[in-house]
Amino acid sequence: MATTQPTAEQWKAIEADVMRLFHPVYLDCDGYLVRLMLERVGKLRLGIVVHVDSRLDPAWLGLGEDGPTEIGERFFQERTMSVYRGKQKRLAKRVMGKKESEKKISHRHPWWESTTSMRRHLVANNDAIRLLEDEEVTQRHEALKAQRAAKQVAS
Repeated sequence: MATTQPTAEQWKAIEADVMRLFHPVYLDCDGYLVRLMLERVGKLRLGIVVHVDSRLDPAWLGLGEDGPTEIGERFFQERTMSVYRGKQKRLAKRVMGKKESEKKISHRHPWWESTTSMRRHLVANNDAIRLLEDEEVTQRHEALKAQRAAKQVAS
């Protein structure tokens, strides 16, 4: 399958739009409706929050035993951290060995702090990316609502 990506000028425009506070940018990434919006993610911290098909499902982040889903790996940033730190790490190295003391855990974050790393990740994990116009976004939202309503009726 041939890859289709925005041009360098289009990426610059996308990144400039994303950096405006509470200004959503909608992309079509391999059939998924992806919304990128700069929002507050901490007390004094901003991040580019990603919503896929108008949702943000915690199961996508890989916080459980199953790990991240395909959507989580495709759109969210992976974070890793050591299980042991400082004194605990030195003690774990002495008691359990070096291999166990160097153990790390990873999970996904639903936001990005850098437009460059977000762009690199999206390009690497999606074949077709394109910027959506307002009319098409409205149509996709209506289709998603109808799809969810049909699922609720079926349940």
